[in-house]
Amino acid sequence: MKRPILIGGISLSFALWLLESLDRSVGEFGEWGVLGLIAVGAGAWWFKQRSPEPLPEIVPETIARSNAEQALNQAKTLLDRLSEESETPCDDLQQRWTQLHDNLDRTDVKLALVGRKNVGKTALAKVLRQQWLQNKDRVEIEEVPAFFRHDEADNLQDALTADLVVFLIDGDLTDSERQVLQQLRQQRQTVLLAWNKGDRYDRPEQDALVDRVRSHVAQILDEDCVCTVAAAPDAIEVRRHQTDNTVVSRRETPEPEISDLTRILDRQLANRSPLVWGTVYRQARLFKNDVKTRLNAVRRDRALPIITQYQWVAAATAFANPVPALDLLATGAISAQLVLDLGNLYQQRLSLQQAQAAAGTLGSLMVKLGLVELSTQLVSTALKHNPVTFVAGGTVQGLSAAYLTRIAGLSLVEYFEQQEVENPATSVDGERLGSILQSVFNNNQRMTFVKSLVRQGIDRFSAKSPEDVVMG
Repeated sequence: MKRPILIGGISLSFALWLLESLDRSVGEFGEWGVLGLIAVGAGAWWFKQRSPEPLPEIVPETIARSNAEQALNQAKTLLDRLSEESETPCDDLQQRWTQLHDNLDRTDVKLALVGRKNVGKTALAKVLRQQWLQNKDRVEIEEVPAFFRHDEADNLQDALTADLVVFLIDGDLTDSERQVLQQLRQQRQTVLLAWNKGDRYDRPEQDALVDRVRSHVAQILDEDCVCTVAAAPDAIEVRRHQTDNTVVSRRETPEPEISDLTRILDRQLANRSPLVWGTVYRQARLFKNDVKTRLNAVRRDRALPIITQYQWVAAATAFANPVPALDLLATGAISAQLVLDLGNLYQQRLSLQQAQAAAGTLGSLMVKLGLVELSTQLVSTALKHNPVTFVAGGTVQGLSAAYLTRIAGLSLVEYFEQQEVENPATSVDGERLGSILQSVFNNNQRMTFVKSLVRQGIDRFSAKSPEDVVMG
């Protein structure tokens, strides 16, 4: 009775088949047809009753110490769960969490200079170190490599691990630069936008460009977080009148102009703690994702044998039951028990009724997406390439049931992996599950995979009883 849906569903399916065999007076539609319609109707009803989309995680506008501590506590809860479920020690993750927690009280600050190539990051870093950094305690300046192309995307993390970012541009704001600014701000990174090389424009043109930039970032940055700099001014021609009324011309390089930027930096660094807490908050969220990835890997290793077991239970049931319509009842019971077992593995709070609802959703989605017909075609094609020594009428049905059960199981694994561990699901979202189901099916219709499944099935169907098919 540990698996009541599975045992009850399969038993009822075979019992009805026996009754059908004994009573030939039942009409073409018959008693089992009514039950089949009830099963389909229940699945459709539960599909309509799916829960709404979960609310996105709320990210605070400003990061306080309590926000950072909460993010750390959530990561620690997940880490403790991983330690309980994993057979491998998690000492490296424990050390990372301890270091993150200790960072809450650090006083050193890392300033990152961000921008595309040749925008002047190196020149600005040099000037800041020479003219500003000498009077600052425990401040580090780092140049972040450009990350505006797809192959440079990993460099974004370097900007997110800094406490403060100076985003450098040297002209009008491009779409890619604006997108990067949005990404940084969505992660609650503190950003200052510095418009460099202003010395290359005359004053009216410079003012017009800066005003346009301010309008483009008005929804992203505060107005006082935008400034102009000239980190490496170009040499200009200077004419000097001599006492003898002659004019001497020579080229001189003006001094760098960074006073607007340093004024804003001084204001930001006057209270360093919020900058540090923001960095800890971001790193805690990244750390939590790393822990969840490892936890999902542990659970997936345990889920795959469960899926394999149920795929052969489904195959044995379809293979041994000569009444196709009764397969609906048995397959529904198998799918519901699979949902329940995988839900328990991923610690999702699903009741028997909710597991049945999810199974109905899976069945309805498979029909709507045309996966039943496609699976039959794939299995039939694979069978043509195998020397079948034991052929029965239920071979295709059995292998198709095994294939679809595996697809359903893998889809549920991916669905549960996306759930928030600290907020277990109490129902299954049919729309999101449908998207995952389609993706998993597309990734598992390679003929090599289907042929491998068919070979395993032929070996099992050559056994003497349905129990042997399940146990291998």
